[in-house]
Amino acid sequence: MNDQVFEELLAVAAAVLPGENTDGATLTRGGSHEVVLLPGRAVVRVARNPAAAAALPRRTELLRRLAGLGLPFPVPVPLSDVTEVAGRTAVALSWVGGEPCPKGEGGHPRELAALLAALRGVDCDRLSDLLGAPHEYAGGDRVPPHGRSHPVPLPEAARRLLSVRTTVLP
Repeated sequence: MNDQVFEELLAVAAAVLPGENTDGATLTRGGSHEVVLLPGRAVVRVARNPAAAAALPRRTELLRRLAGLGLPFPVPVPLSDVTEVAGRTAVALSWVGGEPCPKGEGGHPRELAALLAALRGVDCDRLSDLLGAPHEYAGGDRVPPHGRSHPVPLPEAARRLLSVRTTVLP
């Protein structure tokens, strides 16, 4: 990423978080967003394409509702409205501490089972107006019908994870 793009993204972050100091900001790239990281304070997601920009208000409201459900893990909370700044669509979210998992690792099976159990308890009917279309993350209707109707065999680790009984978790 060049210096001009970095400066443009910092200007977007400053616009969605007026008064917030952007010193020490770093940039990373998500699947559909440029992400301005203000460690310990906030994250600013900036859509990279029109589809991501169109989905950002819905996804932001989904985070707002999920944060209000009392889940046993932190959920980023919107700190701003979705805003267009200099032709870029962006939103500021609260910082959630932690470290990314190393590539190829997904956490301890008990932790993942607890996460899945918490998500299983969410009443999706209350969120249905905000949920994406099936397989949206993988291209939606562009996923071949075979991929939608024939599940991929689970690796052994995933089978073990799904077999953990949530009633024995602490």
